[in-house]
Amino acid sequence: LGLVPVPREQAALAPAPFRLQQLESPDVPVAARFVAEAFYRDIVQLQDVNEWADWELAILRPALRCYIEAVVQTAAMDYTSGITARSNDRLEQPTLDPMYASVCLMLTCREDDGVHDKQCETPLTRVGDELVAAFVELNVQEPDGELAGLPVRPRPEDVPLVLEKTEPYVLSLSVHPAFRGRGLGRVMVQACEAIASERWGKDCVYLHVERGNVPAERIYDALGYREAPYKPMPGWARRVLGVPDLQYRC
Repeated sequence: LGLVPVPREQAALAPAPFRLQQLESPDVPVAARFVAEAFYRDIVQLQDVNEWADWELAILRPALRCYIEAVVQTAAMDYTSGITARSNDRLEQPTLDPMYASVCLMLTCREDDGVHDKQCETPLTRVGDELVAAFVELNVQEPDGELAGLPVRPRPEDVPLVLEKTEPYVLSLSVHPAFRGRGLGRVMVQACEAIASERWGKDCVYLHVERGNVPAERIYDALGYREAPYKPMPGWARRVLGVPDLQYRC
């Protein structure tokens, strides 16, 4: 099993029977596939199905499944390389300190805990004997916008100058459809906040969220994240590159 329990003070944030754990190197592809499924599985859907003839649906549905699977696989490979690069050697010896590399957290439970929606059609994701309910990555990056109310703090002696302007950044927050509606997204963000504050001594966490992603916006609204000014990619560039319209929140 490639998961390592987080320290007790952060583990207490997970509601029973869920367990908050850190990712290890062998299971990075599983985590990457989990995130890719969450973000891209529903990227394309057939509209007005009742208006299509049966023979048209018989052609379109398999083609659409193949296309989506190719998108998910490509995204999973990209997430695998990204997680590995951002985490440095933390995946080999999982720890929450220091803050100079990503922390990857998974919320898991056992299938016999019976807390997942058994009617959900999305396949369950497993790491060993555990079902993966949610995933999040906590990174450190230089903010691309204003961090409202961020106090000016002296740079600790052990922080390299190149990292002086970096702040904790939450990304790839994903909850499996079979576990949604239980507040697990909020739990994962709060875990990131606890690590940033209690382990890294940081007062601010920031993130991006796609406009129109109502479930995610509700989580961040409830936790007090507010939209802040930043310099987005020009609209024409977003359309050419297929980049979604994002909100910057802190």
